Amino acid sequence: MLDVCTLSTSRLRIEVVPELGAKMVSFCNPATGREWMWRPSPTAPLFRNEPTDAFDISPLIGADECLPTIAPCRWNGRELPDHGEVWARKWELDELTATRIRTSIRMQFLPLILERTISLAGNKALFEYVLTSISNQPERFLWAFHPLMPIEDIEEIELPAAIRSVQVASTKGFPSNASQWNWPEPMPGVRLDRIDFGSHIPGYAKLFLDFRQVPDGFAAVRRGRERLSFRFDPLKIPFLGLWITHGGWSGHTHLAIEPTNAPADSLCSAASRHTVIQPHQQLHWSFCMVLEWS
Repeated sequence: MLDVCTLSTSRLRIEVVPELGAKMVSFCNPATGREWMWRPSPTAPLFRNEPTDAFDISPLIGADECLPTIAPCRWNGRELPDHGEVWARKWELDELTATRIRTSIRMQFLPLILERTISLAGNKALFEYVLTSISNQPERFLWAFHPLMPIEDIEEIELPAAIRSVQVASTKGFPSNASQWNWPEPMPGVRLDRIDFGSHIPGYAKLFLDFRQVPDGFAAVRRGRERLSFRFDPLKIPFLGLWITHGGWSGHTHLAIEPTNAPADSLCSAASRHTVIQPHQQLHWSFCMVLEWS
């Protein structure tokens, strides 16, 4: 039996499972009952995985932490697993109150410790991270928050006006091999901000958004009268991943907005100052999920 930890206010309720990579399996509006986390089916079960399992045989429910990679790769002589190692391992439950949960994990593939605190206040969920190096040499890492969300009734993805193009990491079902797409209309009949692939279904697209020159770090998803926004400091979180699949990946249809420290899925290609932690250093970053409705 898996222990599910529930945090709640009058305007927000979330559920976290420390044993399953501190996965957030629910992000819900208690006033309307709307669930923002996706699952493959209404009765899809939670279950444990082995640390080296492929991500597509996981429960695929809600939000996972990806560290130190997303795509499996070989790094410093070690085979790093799909979507990293921390999503498939048990985290320590360090603190739990009605509105706050702190969990941590000591990694096996790299000499790093990750601590995450989620705090609720009204309609806001603050995610705070501390990454600690226990290494005697610099270590490279790739981190991404990976929340799968339903898209059937999403009306719009909102981005700052300064975002006018996106980096194309991988696609299926699209004819273009371009490394960049215009936002929000990369080709006739396709509107990314409306989750509309036009005739390119089944298909998927993994994209990256560069916020390094954007002063206002946010991305939002609107569903009817509700709006969920991700807010962050681009100096600490300089990129967002955007994943949309309309049946192109394992037949699934969902969306992910992924705060990340690099515009890459593989640690082997994630080379920037944001992806290096110095010996015995601590790095801190945070973002906020805000749920609004009228």
